Amino acid sequence: TALTATTTMSVKGNTGASFGDDTGTFEFDGSGNVTETGIVGLTLAPATVSIKGDGSSVYGDDVAQWTFDGAGAASESGMTSLSATPSGAITWSTAAGALTLSGASGITNTSTGGTYTVNAAGQTIDMDCTTVDVDCTTLGLTATSGGFAIDSTGSSRVGVTGANLNLKTTTSGNIELEA
Repeated sequence: TALTATTTMSVKGNTGASFGDDTGTFEFDGSGNVTETGIVGLTLAPATVSIKGDGSSVYGDDVAQWTFDGAGAASESGMTSLSATPSGAITWSTAAGALTLSGASGITNTSTGGTYTVNAAGQTIDMDCTTVDVDCTTLGLTATSGGFAIDSTGSSRVGVTGANLNLKTTTSGNIELEA
């Protein structure tokens, strides 16, 4: 059976409505809520899709969900991993507050090309850790003003294997060794 209207068609139920086939249906409860029964898949393929809730919204599957609280904050629950591998750049930033990255088993930052840049102009970089291990071909430390200090309460050493160790001042000043 086909229903064809030459103008706008409106199909309504005063206390609810059900639309579907012998397997799955959309249920309208008469209060503005829609649920489904028996639908095993849903495909939307328009040019543009916009889905939002005036209050909170939840998107996900039967294991993990993204929850948007209606006040601009998003959180996740049940998610086991997140992978993003676009062909272009990714930018993570905040307009206010800190950007925090934490990992239960550590954090790995890898740069495979170009320059790896940490920019904290006018700020202090504070590393609280057991050991700092820097493995590189060349290590350059430049303090533009104020000098630099390496302090330790334990035994310390500076060692060079198979090359010279040069201590110098560029224009003036003394090199002082104290015991």
